[in-house]
Amino acid sequence: MAQQCDANGKNNPTRILPDMSICRAKHSELSNEFAYCLVDNSFECKYAEPYKFKTFCFHPNREEIIARTKDGQY
Repeated sequence: MAQQCDANGKNNPTRILPDMSICRAKHSELSNEFAYCLVDNSFECKYAEPYKFKTFCFHPNREEIIARTKDGQY
């Protein structure tokens, strides 16, 4: 079962990841092809891949998520 979170990434039974209304991401410093997931407790999202102390986002719409995060449109 997917992790259920609110807009702050906290447990909430009405949210299931991935949820575009709470998804936040930014480009990694490694390459613009990679993005970091900024949602707390994203470990249950099928597009989140943990690596060391970061979580990469592989959502097919991650560029849209990054743009919304930069613009504060959430």
